Amino acid sequence: MTHLTTRDNLVLALIQQANFYNAAQARRWFAANLAYTFSLLTTPSLLL
Repeated sequence: MTHLTTRDNLVLALIQQANFYNAAQARRWFAANLAYTFSLLTTPSLLL
């Protein structure tokens, strides 16, 4: 169970760091922009 909690907290932190404060809105935006989403996973410095 702790792995799911850790992953969820990581996702929420990334959503907030990407200037989204509504998780549902962020999920829709990231789903529509998959290239950017995957680049965040491979290049975390894009959020800075």
